[in-house]
Amino acid sequence: MQTYLEDVVKTPQSVNPLLNTLGVKIVELSDKKAIFSLKVCENLAQGAGNLAGGILATIADEAMAHVLLKALDGHKQIVTTNLNVSFLRAVRQGLITCEAIVLKKGRSVAFVEAKIYNDEKELISTATATFHISQIK
Repeated sequence: MQTYLEDVVKTPQSVNPLLNTLGVKIVELSDKKAIFSLKVCENLAQGAGNLAGGILATIADEAMAHVLLKALDGHKQIVTTNLNVSFLRAVRQGLITCEAIVLKKGRSVAFVEAKIYNDEKELISTATATFHISQIK
Protein backbone atom coordinates (compact mmCIF):
# COMPACT_ATOMS: atom_id res chain seq x y z
CA MET A 1 0.00 0.00 0.00
CA GLN A 2 2.87 2.37 0.74
CA THR A 3 4.14 1.99 -2.82
CA TYR A 4 0.65 2.77 -4.12
CA LEU A 5 0.49 6.00 -2.07
CA GLU A 6 3.90 7.03 -3.40
CA ASP A 7 2.98 6.22 -6.99
CA VAL A 8 -0.52 7.75 -7.07
CA VAL A 9 0.82 11.27 -6.48
CA LYS A 10 3.26 11.08 -9.39
CA THR A 11 2.52 12.84 -12.67
CA PRO A 12 1.54 10.94 -14.68
CA GLN A 13 0.32 8.16 -12.42
CA SER A 14 -0.71 4.71 -13.61
CA VAL A 15 -1.88 3.01 -10.40
CA ASN A 16 -5.43 4.39 -10.22
CA PRO A 17 -7.23 4.08 -13.56
CA LEU A 18 -10.41 5.72 -12.22
CA LEU A 19 -8.63 8.98 -11.40
CA ASN A 20 -7.07 8.95 -14.87
CA THR A 21 -10.38 8.25 -16.60
CA LEU A 22 -12.07 11.17 -14.85
CA GLY A 23 -9.07 13.49 -15.16
CA VAL A 24 -8.67 13.92 -11.40
CA LYS A 25 -5.38 15.41 -10.22
CA ILE A 26 -4.00 14.98 -6.71
CA VAL A 27 -2.92 18.43 -5.55
CA GLU A 28 -1.98 17.44 -2.00
CA LEU A 29 -1.93 14.20 -0.04
CA SER A 30 -0.89 14.01 3.58
CA ASP A 31 -2.12 12.29 6.73
CA LYS A 32 -3.99 15.52 7.56
CA LYS A 33 -5.61 16.47 4.23
CA ALA A 34 -6.18 15.36 0.68
CA ILE A 35 -6.88 17.90 -2.06
CA PHE A 36 -8.06 16.61 -5.44
CA SER A 37 -9.00 18.73 -8.44
CA LEU A 38 -11.01 18.12 -11.58
CA LYS A 39 -11.57 20.23 -14.67
CA VAL A 40 -15.28 20.14 -15.47
CA CYS A 41 -15.93 19.05 -19.05
CA GLU A 42 -18.96 18.14 -21.13
CA ASN A 43 -18.10 14.42 -21.00
CA LEU A 44 -18.86 14.46 -17.26
CA ALA A 45 -22.19 16.30 -17.57
CA GLN A 46 -25.66 14.89 -17.09
CA GLY A 47 -28.59 15.67 -19.44
CA ALA A 48 -29.15 19.23 -18.18
CA GLY A 49 -25.48 20.10 -18.74
CA ASN A 50 -24.41 20.13 -15.09
CA LEU A 51 -21.56 18.07 -13.69
CA ALA A 52 -23.16 14.74 -12.73
CA GLY A 53 -23.76 14.13 -9.04
CA GLY A 54 -22.12 10.72 -9.30
CA ILE A 55 -18.88 12.39 -10.36
CA LEU A 56 -19.00 14.61 -7.26
CA ALA A 57 -19.68 11.56 -5.08
CA THR A 58 -16.79 9.69 -6.71
CA ILE A 59 -14.19 12.44 -6.26
CA ALA A 60 -15.30 12.88 -2.63
CA ASP A 61 -15.07 9.13 -1.94
CA GLU A 62 -11.65 8.90 -3.58
CA ALA A 63 -10.25 11.92 -1.71
CA MET A 64 -11.61 10.65 1.61
CA ALA A 65 -10.21 7.15 1.04
CA HIS A 66 -6.78 8.50 0.14
CA VAL A 67 -6.44 10.80 3.16
CA LEU A 68 -7.47 7.91 5.40
CA LEU A 69 -4.99 5.52 3.77
CA LYS A 70 -2.27 8.13 4.30
CA ALA A 71 -3.32 8.60 7.95
CA LEU A 72 -3.10 4.82 8.41
CA ASP A 73 0.43 4.98 6.95
CA GLY A 74 -0.48 2.48 4.25
CA HIS A 75 -0.49 -0.55 6.56
CA LYS A 76 -4.23 -1.27 6.44
CA GLN A 77 -6.88 -1.77 3.81
CA ILE A 78 -10.18 0.10 3.85
CA VAL A 79 -13.61 -0.12 2.30
CA THR A 80 -16.33 2.53 2.23
CA THR A 81 -19.31 1.29 4.22
CA ASN A 82 -21.43 4.44 4.11
CA LEU A 83 -21.32 7.52 1.89
CA ASN A 84 -23.58 10.54 2.34
CA VAL A 85 -23.38 13.34 -0.23
CA SER A 86 -25.21 16.67 -0.25
CA PHE A 87 -25.38 18.63 -3.50
CA LEU A 88 -25.59 22.36 -2.79
CA ARG A 89 -24.90 24.09 -6.09
CA ALA A 90 -24.75 23.09 -9.73
CA VAL A 91 -21.54 23.48 -11.68
CA ARG A 92 -21.12 23.48 -15.47
CA GLN A 93 -17.55 24.61 -16.05
CA GLY A 94 -14.28 25.48 -14.42
CA LEU A 95 -12.16 23.62 -11.92
CA ILE A 96 -13.57 21.93 -8.84
CA THR A 97 -11.47 21.21 -5.77
CA CYS A 98 -12.23 18.54 -3.19
CA GLU A 99 -10.69 18.76 0.30
CA ALA A 100 -10.94 15.74 2.60
CA ILE A 101 -9.99 15.28 6.25
CA VAL A 102 -10.20 12.42 8.74
CA LEU A 103 -12.64 13.29 11.52
CA LYS A 104 -12.08 10.22 13.72
CA LYS A 105 -10.01 7.11 13.27
CA GLY A 106 -10.54 4.01 15.38
CA ARG A 107 -9.12 0.49 15.16
CA SER A 108 -11.76 -0.80 12.74
CA VAL A 109 -13.88 2.24 11.77
CA ALA A 110 -13.04 5.75 10.55
CA PHE A 111 -15.17 8.81 9.83
CA VAL A 112 -14.03 11.16 7.08
CA GLU A 113 -15.39 14.40 5.59
CA ALA A 114 -15.03 16.12 2.21
CA LYS A 115 -15.99 19.52 0.87
CA ILE A 116 -16.03 20.37 -2.83
CA TYR A 117 -15.64 23.94 -4.09
CA ASN A 118 -15.99 25.53 -7.51
CA ASP A 119 -13.26 27.80 -8.90
CA GLU A 120 -14.92 30.78 -7.20
CA LYS A 121 -14.39 29.03 -3.82
CA GLU A 122 -18.15 28.48 -3.40
CA LEU A 123 -19.15 25.28 -1.63
CA ILE A 124 -20.93 23.02 -4.13
CA SER A 125 -21.04 19.70 -2.30
CA THR A 126 -20.30 18.09 1.06
CA ALA A 127 -19.79 14.45 1.89
CA THR A 128 -19.17 12.23 4.87
CA ALA A 129 -18.17 8.59 4.80
CA THR A 130 -17.61 5.71 7.16
CA PHE A 131 -14.82 3.30 6.32
CA HIS A 132 -14.13 -0.18 7.67
CA ILE A 133 -10.43 -0.69 8.43
CA SER A 134 -8.77 -4.10 8.34
CA GLN A 135 -5.31 -5.61 8.18
CA ILE A 136 -3.72 -6.15 4.78
CA LYS A 137 -3.66 -9.87 4.09
